[in-house]
Amino acid sequence: MKKILLGVIAFIIVLIAVCFFLRSSFSSKIEAKIEELKANGFNVTYNEKFVPLKIVGEGKIEVVDSSKVTQYIVQSQKGEAKKALERLINNEKLFSPDVDLSKLILEGVVFDYDFSLTLLTANLDLNFYVTRFSTKMMEDLPKTFEDMLKNRDFHINIDEDYNYKIKDINIVAPDNEAKFSLLGMTGNKTIFDMDSFKFDIPKNNFSLSLYGIKTSYEEKSNKAIDSAFNIKTIQFGDEKAQLDISGLKSSSSQKVSNDLLDGNTKISIDLLSFKNNLTNVNLKDTSFGLGLDKLPMKKYEEFIDSYYNISEDMNNEMYNKLKELLKEIAQNGSEIKIDANSKNLNFLGQEWFEEIDLKSNITFSSKLGDMKFRTIDDVVKTINVDLKIDSKSAQNIANLIGLSRMGIDLVDSEDKEFKVLKAQLREDGIYVNDTLILPKAMLQIPQGMEIK
Repeated sequence: MKKILLGVIAFIIVLIAVCFFLRSSFSSKIEAKIEELKANGFNVTYNEKFVPLKIVGEGKIEVVDSSKVTQYIVQSQKGEAKKALERLINNEKLFSPDVDLSKLILEGVVFDYDFSLTLLTANLDLNFYVTRFSTKMMEDLPKTFEDMLKNRDFHINIDEDYNYKIKDINIVAPDNEAKFSLLGMTGNKTIFDMDSFKFDIPKNNFSLSLYGIKTSYEEKSNKAIDSAFNIKTIQFGDEKAQLDISGLKSSSSQKVSNDLLDGNTKISIDLLSFKNNLTNVNLKDTSFGLGLDKLPMKKYEEFIDSYYNISEDMNNEMYNKLKELLKEIAQNGSEIKIDANSKNLNFLGQEWFEEIDLKSNITFSSKLGDMKFRTIDDVVKTINVDLKIDSKSAQNIANLIGLSRMGIDLVDSEDKEFKVLKAQLREDGIYVNDTLILPKAMLQIPQGMEIK
């Protein structure tokens, strides 16, 4: 019994020693972070409470130097996100030459914060509350927002794994003129989800509602970037018209290898419906994909930077950078690919097609970098388009656009379920199903449209 008692006492002593060490270690990190914030444009107050096995603290953070804070935020980012922020910050004067946007938005902002950190498990419960907007924004601030700041309604909770939850936001304008809400906002380092976004103007019967919003963005170690943006339901309308979209999905991926970018973007919807007093349109299972191969990334970024560069020689610099970009596009064999599909278009009570499928690819002329665009050969090297229409609908569409008058015959697909139109750029013009429809003489670029 005595040994057991001694063992318990020893365990308690060790536990106290570990907690003391952890408290000291965590406290040092907290103090270092506070000093870091103070050195980068923030004023920070901190009050710590003694709670066994925990560190509990609270205080305020105020933005006192918006320029330093902006640079601090930029430097805390990585990869392409950092580049995008740097470009935005460095060129904000291009969009608002007479306004310091960072000062307008940030300077004077105040956050209350509190946190609880469990010493043994490192579990974190961190809360931030916006209690004051920037000095400029506080001027003539509507009472609705004053009350929300006072009630600490702008609130975000974060845990030790950077999972966060934002408090629901509900705003009602005076006299019920407008309603705005953001509900169910959660996320982490790579995703952001929202249950719903709503904006209503009751007197006009105007309503915009988005449900099931999911976004993601991830930069991987192999320099690949994957992103997605999905909305389960969109409802948009007023007393005259209504638009409904279900199952909107957008995904994008890109990878840079040897300074060449390969990227793909796809957008799709499950159902689109539009109604007004005159029209009723329905469209199902529609997608559009765009692929880009071998884009010279460095030259592309230099051209974008030249666009944002404000100088007396801005136009000449943009022209030179564009010329360099187009030259490398031609040399590297860059290619654009398009892949689209759609089903069941119903318009004005008539079904126009059961399914349409489009595939296309374009490569560029070796003369692209010369920027002397007189004919289509100076721009593109190849154009290939494959269009498939379900056999049942193809003849009606062919009659509508007058294919027979152009001498174009529809061709069966291998499975006989589709009619096919194949367009191709050849030496003497553009052909559709081996019929010349646009001779080269008709593909001249009008004078005065050249880039100089």
